[in-house]
Amino acid sequence: MVSNTQPCADCGGYDGVTCAGGENLTVELDWWAYVQNHNDSVSELAAASCPTGYCCQRHRGCNYATDTKYICASNRNSSVPLCGACNDGFSELLGTAACGACEEPQTWLVLVPIIFGFVFMIYLAFAARYKDDWVSVLQTKNELIYVLFFYFLFFLFKKKKKAFYYDCVCHPFIFKIDRLKLSSSMAQLMFFKPLTYYFQSLSYVLVQGGITLWLSPLLSVFEFQWNGGNGQTGGDHNEGGICIIKGLTSKGEILLQAFTPALFLCQLTILFGLYRLCGKKNEEQDRPQTFCGLLPKFSIAFWQVILLCLGTFITVALRFLACRRIKDVYSGHGNIDILFFAGDSHCLGWYWYLALLFLLLSVCVCARGLLDTNLNDGVYWEFVIVARRVGVALFATVQTYDTVFFNLCLILTLMCCLCGQLVYSPFQDMEINILEGLSIFCLLAIVIGVNFLTNKPSHFSDEFIHVCISIFIIVPFVVFVYFIFNNAYTKKYNEAMFVLTSNEEMVEMQLDEGNKKTVDQNTTTRERVESEQGEYIEPEMRTFQKSYALT
Repeated sequence: MVSNTQPCADCGGYDGVTCAGGENLTVELDWWAYVQNHNDSVSELAAASCPTGYCCQRHRGCNYATDTKYICASNRNSSVPLCGACNDGFSELLGTAACGACEEPQTWLVLVPIIFGFVFMIYLAFAARYKDDWVSVLQTKNELIYVLFFYFLFFLFKKKKKAFYYDCVCHPFIFKIDRLKLSSSMAQLMFFKPLTYYFQSLSYVLVQGGITLWLSPLLSVFEFQWNGGNGQTGGDHNEGGICIIKGLTSKGEILLQAFTPALFLCQLTILFGLYRLCGKKNEEQDRPQTFCGLLPKFSIAFWQVILLCLGTFITVALRFLACRRIKDVYSGHGNIDILFFAGDSHCLGWYWYLALLFLLLSVCVCARGLLDTNLNDGVYWEFVIVARRVGVALFATVQTYDTVFFNLCLILTLMCCLCGQLVYSPFQDMEINILEGLSIFCLLAIVIGVNFLTNKPSHFSDEFIHVCISIFIIVPFVVFVYFIFNNAYTKKYNEAMFVLTSNEEMVEMQLDEGNKKTVDQNTTTRERVESEQGEYIEPEMRTFQKSYALT
């Protein structure tokens, strides 16, 4: 690169930076570049790929000298590595990569998860009770409102086993359970959990791929996060976003994503404490239907929250462990390791990674005996599904050194998951197997589509690819709706047939009872005559006796 006052400097051979000579330095989409002039004789260039939407906002690339407005997202500091901080006086916004002045923070929005969380936790703890040690009991006349309000609620089912984990995690995915023993409402709820896992995995892929569609607010709801604003993370502009806290930093925004799941756990703990204050009572005694009279299942509710929000906790942890090594142009020598999602902070120490390795090894060692003894049971398959979610979050989030390699690993992982689903079909219900397999296939197609969008041929338009991705997104949801209505229709048909059969049996029983009643009446009349006239004599015998008497 040539400057008016500095000698030529080497571009460094970065993939995302093109030097055409002179001052014509072009930075590609979602890349960051910074030139540091140390003195009159030395100039250094540092460049690196950024989190989606943080850096260069033009698809055709940004000119380092003239496109200063687009080198970083709106109001982000270009002198901070990877545009990882806001300019002075600006704050991070939720739902967009841009920063805002945050003159009127909407802190009141925090009340939404607080209020909803208490309602949700009360329902989890006190509705997850069992009848005949089998399924949860829930009486409602309006199933539509029930489904819409608790669309991400899934019940853990219990079987009679001696091990402790069966009282906590038993069959949360409805593995190997006879669906005929479930009520219609419970059977319909089985479809929600695979659909939620699908949308959570989809959110990782779209956010990291820089794709913001009209379904983004819906995806954020399934992910239990706050990133459901209407902002755009790519393109030539950044707009929208929600300001929750004034002065919010990049690291604070990452931690805020875990606010809702952590809030759910805290509220569940508070409910448990309030319940214990009511006094310990014998569950086998008759108890009134009051708060203290109910028999909550706090352990089941706890595992429900953990399983549903596990993806969020994993994402937050991985974002704090994701690092990027760049050239230290600030001091003029060596390299520096910075957080990929918060470029103004250095990476965590080696002991954090050692603790993560120890945690993973501990989980594998502790889970081995559990999985070996329950190879065909719900605990094993739940572990497999959770491991799949961890893999998707890992490859979709920690794309720090070689994006192509991580995308290839993600595609291969999804292909293996799809093959395993088709071969083993772990769910007892075939419709759930179909929904799960279709979800994995659509997720695989979307990952390929996102990568194709990044490196598309010139004759393909962005709109066409976005339409294809949108179609793949909604296909599992359409199938889900079909299964719901099909189950509702089947239930009504079976009930009608049951009523018809019951009526026919009742008519037959009434006829049988009528005939029996007639016979009983005849017998009763005969016995009454005999008691009044003495021994009963047949008519023929009476005629003979009369003739003999006359003779």
